[in-house]
Amino acid sequence: NVDTAGLPATINHALNDLKRLLSFKERELDANSMEYPMIVCMEKTLQL
Repeated sequence: NVDTAGLPATINHALNDLKRLLSFKERELDANSMEYPMIVCMEKTLQL
């Protein structure tokens, strides 16, 4: 987990939305889908 207290509200909001999207997509997509790795990559990028 990342300490998001210092992030601007919009970035924090986007990261939370992305996490919800990711958990939703995990149930919906198969491992071969290109969408899933892209979402994982975006989440990791936002956490840096």
